[in-house]
Amino acid sequence: MMIAHISDIHCGPEFQADIFEAAVDEINSLRPDALMATGDLTENGLLAQYRLAREVLGSIKCRNKVICSGNHDYRSTGYLLFKRFFPSK
Repeated sequence: MMIAHISDIHCGPEFQADIFEAAVDEINSLRPDALMATGDLTENGLLAQYRLAREVLGSIKCRNKVICSGNHDYRSTGYLLFKRFFPSK
């Protein structure tokens, strides 16, 4: 079983899309069975940042994804948005 891990992507004003896209290409080339995304998906827990985080994590081709929040994700009202954008099943 292949498990890929990514964390601290910090979608927000300083998100580095080119670096993230390179990571996605590498992860997708591995064809993992599962992805663990462990926290700090956003910089400030804002709506637009959650939209971007969901979009960019969606570009990782993996059937099974476990997505966890971090302290940055809970800023502002992010604690509510995390549950909306990444509901647990």
